[in-house]
Amino acid sequence: MDGEKYHEPKSIEGQITRLSDRISVPIEEEIKRYWETGKRLGTTYFKKDITWKERADFNFANMGEYIKTGKFDELTFFLSLLAQTEEDFSHPVLAKIYQQWAISKQEGIDTILKIAHDE
Repeated sequence: MDGEKYHEPKSIEGQITRLSDRISVPIEEEIKRYWETGKRLGTTYFKKDITWKERADFNFANMGEYIKTGKFDELTFFLSLLAQTEEDFSHPVLAKIYQQWAISKQEGIDTILKIAHDE
């Protein structure tokens, strides 16, 4: 992940694809899938030098800058997945679908904590 190619989709087709990718599996499976991808790419699970403010301020629009400056780890990515809301989708039907899927965010948090414990 070099940070040059990622951007948030603006078109309705791009948002549908993003939503489909997110909700194709339960949230805990989504997190496990991203964790496995991060391990294959050599992404560190937790970097001590990333502040909690930097983690809280992260959004997908500035992901490239975070990667370039070394302010990116798996935990930041997981937290950003959980921080997404239905407002991140411009179409009301997509927002409603995401809202229904996001009800299970507690399972995602539990999965993140288990991964942190294992790491």
